[in-house]
Amino acid sequence: MPSYIDILKEKHLKKILEEMCRRVGANYSVVNSSEDWYLKYSWTKSQENDFRNWLFNYLKNNKEARKSFGLLSDDKEIEKFVDMFIFQYGWTDKKEAIK
Repeated sequence: MPSYIDILKEKHLKKILEEMCRRVGANYSVVNSSEDWYLKYSWTKSQENDFRNWLFNYLKNNKEARKSFGLLSDDKEIEKFVDMFIFQYGWTDKKEAIK
């Protein structure tokens, strides 16, 4: 039987991954659909940075989410988590058109 923290983590991880998918027009069902699911879509550096800001604020302003991932409210700790999350689960980079 999963613990309360595991249930919370799953809830918040799903919300985070749904948001990440939404930003590139992917359906959430693509997540974990294969070993390389994260390679199926790409995002620009601008999209990645926008998601990075969203995720930071989501965790900063959501005590339950922070707790589920074992984070304190320290900005540096949250930033480190966000960087690691995007490194591990983020979409591949695509080049932005030069304006």
